[in-house]
Amino acid sequence: MSRIVVDHCKHEIQGRAKPEAVRPIDPLLVLPCVDSMLQSSYFEGLRGARGVDLLRIALPSTLLFRAQSDNPDAIVIVTEESFPAAWGNNSSLKDVFSDTPTVLLAGTLSAAIFRRASRLKIRTVLPLVITTHQLVAAIAATVPTCFDMTSTSWALA
Repeated sequence: MSRIVVDHCKHEIQGRAKPEAVRPIDPLLVLPCVDSMLQSSYFEGLRGARGVDLLRIALPSTLLFRAQSDNPDAIVIVTEESFPAAWGNNSSLKDVFSDTPTVLLAGTLSAAIFRRASRLKIRTVLPLVITTHQLVAAIAATVPTCFDMTSTSWALA
């Protein structure tokens, strides 16, 4: 009979870790984008949220430049319109959105919104009315994580 055994070395590491060697997880660097500065208040609750470091707000006209220069972990776009019309089928934005996980918060959700977002490589589309906790969870879920598998050993017994 065989079974899979996972050894996380928890007991070996426990008690030996020095406080200075343990550092908290870095907050995610998030680039917010709004249709107009009137919507900038939407991100006030996110400024104090744990696990998120919010950059200055970008407008759609500056999003491409800001995403390339600020190198965020994620982008959050807030729009009350169906979709920013100026974006169209911009291939540069497709590249940015495929490289940087993006959350789109839309005032009205429809199949057309999901299709346009998908064409631009935006994988997460949510309603505009969500809590700060839900938004932080959505941002964290879109950002891929790297697991260090060196401390895990697999064996067949």
